Amino acid sequence: MKKLKAHAYMRISKINQRDGSGLEEQRSRIDKYINENSVLFDSNIRYWEDIGKSAFTGRNMRDGELSKFIEEVNAGSIGAGDALIIYSLDRLTRRSSWEEDMIPMLVKKGVEIHDVSTPIVLKRNDQMSKIIMELIVTRAHNESIIKSERSIAGWNRRLKDTLEKGAVFTRKIPFWLNVIDNKYIINKEKVDVIVRIFDYYSNGLSSTMIARRFNEEGIKSMAGSLWRPNGITKLIKDERLRGYLRRSKDNELIPNIFPVIIDEKLFDMANRILKKNAKGIKGRPRENNKTREVNNILTGMLRCGKCGARVTTSKNGRGVRYIVCLNRKNHEICGEKSVRMQELEHLIIMHAQKIDLAKIHSYIQGDVSNEDLYKDELLDLEEDEKHFLAKIKERKNEGKVASFILINGLVEVRNKIEEIKQKIKDIGVHEEIPEIKHDHIEELMDPSNVDLRMTLRKFLTQIVDIITIRNIDNKRLIEIIYHSDVYRHILITDKNCSNLEQEIKIINDNGVIIYSTNDFSIELNENTGEYTFHGIDKVKVTAYYLLINYMTGLKGTSKIIADMHNNSHMVINNGL
Repeated sequence: MKKLKAHAYMRISKINQRDGSGLEEQRSRIDKYINENSVLFDSNIRYWEDIGKSAFTGRNMRDGELSKFIEEVNAGSIGAGDALIIYSLDRLTRRSSWEEDMIPMLVKKGVEIHDVSTPIVLKRNDQMSKIIMELIVTRAHNESIIKSERSIAGWNRRLKDTLEKGAVFTRKIPFWLNVIDNKYIINKEKVDVIVRIFDYYSNGLSSTMIARRFNEEGIKSMAGSLWRPNGITKLIKDERLRGYLRRSKDNELIPNIFPVIIDEKLFDMANRILKKNAKGIKGRPRENNKTREVNNILTGMLRCGKCGARVTTSKNGRGVRYIVCLNRKNHEICGEKSVRMQELEHLIIMHAQKIDLAKIHSYIQGDVSNEDLYKDELLDLEEDEKHFLAKIKERKNEGKVASFILINGLVEVRNKIEEIKQKIKDIGVHEEIPEIKHDHIEELMDPSNVDLRMTLRKFLTQIVDIITIRNIDNKRLIEIIYHSDVYRHILITDKNCSNLEQEIKIINDNGVIIYSTNDFSIELNENTGEYTFHGIDKVKVTAYYLLINYMTGLKGTSKIIADMHNNSHMVINNGL
């Protein structure tokens, strides 16, 4: 008689059952059974193991080793002449017998199932096999229901004690907590480190910078080892820091389980920044390993104005840093000239719109204002808006109508954007921007002031989308594109970016578009189409025609441009 090919299957639903009476016990019982019945089985045994896979939920059949066994049965490589040997049938399934169809399927395909604990054998030609199988599976299913009900009842009882009495909910406590007399006690030393992490990260420092700083200070990680960047990001995402427990069964967040270490505002802000960094929305500045300086805070925002490529930095023999187009540096296909980084950075800091430089100094002291929270939230929403628009465009290109879910999602996001914009505007009405001192600028330009510079970068990324640089004759043309309100902002300087010669701004102020350059401006009411010139008698010829040039092609400006060419407006200063 030809011997059966033996397949030994073991399963445990929890990883901590690996030792003791778990896998070892099942394997020893199966091996003993095979040895005692060696006349039936081939000595070449194939072992299958599922660890941490529940049979009550059927997970072992969906993504475990058992699922692979079933695939081979369906493919025909396992069938008649094979035997599946298990400790007991409940290792295969604990589902209700009314729902169970996996065991009958295996038997119908010719696989013999040997339950060594009963012991019984389920065979295709044995009429009693199905009845025996249903009795065993039903018993196992009922046992699982009872265990589940007891577990839920115990979980709810512990939750009630935690919420009402402040009792310890779980013995799996976070690193920053201790337990005394069934109460959570905060480990102040570790909590102080965690608070520093959130302050640093919300101020713009990267997880790599924070980890390096702690390691240099000799501060141990929560596990007592060196800090790693991924350890920083894991802590930032840990819901337990704001008092929540994430239930593993359904991923539900349960509040008020642990003491609150980080408040909601700071936690949300840090996680929004983390989300943006994970998406790679903007490049991250690097800290020099030797000097511990941050040299380029504009990284990720800068583009070549000639070819549109990203830029990089390089140093000359005197150590002066320059911004260079990547297409020029790597491929020599762009002739755009390089520009000194320090002068460009100074120009952006001094002239970028809506940067409250004084706030940067207060921000590193832990001031998390509502305005900054709203601006970070606005960036998130604008990314969501782009996602919805891209999906709608994709369906349109495929000749399909955008789904209700997409349209509704876009409407909701846009409504939220308008709501957040209004909140930011309301704050701006009541806040007075203080005068900026010269020494503040000097501090921000100093590469060794890492905290200040990374905080400045955070503020820049909140308002600035892209900065392009282009050389025209002996002039530099820098265009700043903002996330909102300011349509265009053009700075025209000398070739070294050291002197600002002209400045053109196109701004939307609550439905009134303002086109301006130096002392001259035009205000256009979007609703009525009416426009007004201001400072026509002061404007210089160069500035006047520069503004015409940048208004050309913009929606709703043709009438204004025609009027600007009218001779009645040509009584302007002939000075350049």
